[in-house]
Amino acid sequence: MDSRVTITELAQKYTVSRHAVKERVEALEHEFGLRYTIEPNYAALGFTELHLLRMKFKKKAKPEDLSAIFAKSRVAQLVFTTKGDFDCVIFAIAKSPMEYSQWETALYGVLSKYGAEIIQSEANVFHLGFVPLDSAAIEASNLELIYRKMLSIVNNNSRISIRDLSKEMGVSEALTRYYFRELDKSKLIKRYTTLVTKSPMKVNLVYFGNNYIVKPGIQRRVERERRTMYWKQLPEFPIVSEYPISLSASGGDRFFTWANYNDYDEGKRQSIDAHVAAYREDEPKMALATVEKVVKGYPPIRNIDQKETYGVVDWTGGELI
Repeated sequence: MDSRVTITELAQKYTVSRHAVKERVEALEHEFGLRYTIEPNYAALGFTELHLLRMKFKKKAKPEDLSAIFAKSRVAQLVFTTKGDFDCVIFAIAKSPMEYSQWETALYGVLSKYGAEIIQSEANVFHLGFVPLDSAAIEASNLELIYRKMLSIVNNNSRISIRDLSKEMGVSEALTRYYFRELDKSKLIKRYTTLVTKSPMKVNLVYFGNNYIVKPGIQRRVERERRTMYWKQLPEFPIVSEYPISLSASGGDRFFTWANYNDYDEGKRQSIDAHVAAYREDEPKMALATVEKVVKGYPPIRNIDQKETYGVVDWTGGELI
C-alpha cells in the first residue's frame, strides 16, 4: 500500500465513509503492527555495495547476543536467526568495497567464538522487495544535512503530515513542503510503503540457490518460473504478499528468496521444490531454513502487486570478454 495515500482517497476508492476507513486503518495498525516507511534507492544514497551473508555456527549464538553485536552497526541493515541449513542471515550495505571489506574482516573476528562458517554473496538485482534502512545508514549517506534529517524522519514514519514534519525539522511548513518536493524529485525514494511487523503467516521460508550448471535455454526457464511463481494472481487485498524478497546474487550464492506461508510443507512445495523443478536441467543446489527471530531491522513483509513491481532482467544480454 502507498503509505502516503490519504484517508479521503481511500474512502473514495472503496466508496465508504472517512470514519469507516479511519477505524479500519487503526484496526490494521494494531493487529498487524503496520510500519510506514520508504523503499530507498540504495545507489542514489551512495550505497553501491550490497551483500548477503549466510552463516552456520558450530556453537549456537543467542539472538540477544547477536542483537547486541549488530545494534549500532551502520553496515548491517537486517539480521535474523534461522533454523535449517544455516543459522543466521545478514543483509549489509556499504559505500565502498573498502568499507565493506573492513566491516567483513571485523565480523569474522567477532563471530569467531561461535565457529561461524560464512558464505558471502553480492546482491546484484532486487526482482522483488527491498531491505529497509536504519537511521545510522541514512546518517552515513552522501546527502546534505537537511535531506538526511528529512529522510530519516520519513523513513520512520512515511505517513507523517507536512505540518508534523515541519515541527520535527524545526523549519516552516512552506520550507518543509519545498524540501519534500525536492526529495521526491531526487529519486532517492522508490516508493512510500507499508510493512507488516506482525505477520499473519505462520512460516517464513528463506532459501539460497548456488552451484548452477547453466545450460542453453536458461532465459526460457527464468521466464517460465517468473510466470508460475512470482506472477501468480493474488487476492485483491491480501494482508501480505507471498514473496517479500527475491534477488539475484553473485559469489557464494546465485539468488535469495524470502517466502511467506501458513504451512511448511505447502510452502516448500510451492517455492523451493517448484524452483528446483523449473531449473532441473541446471542442477541447482539449495540451502533452506525458516526464520526464527529478527534481531535487527525489519523484513519487508507487505502487500504489493508482485507482477507490477517485479524487476525483469534479460540474462541473455551478457557478453564474455
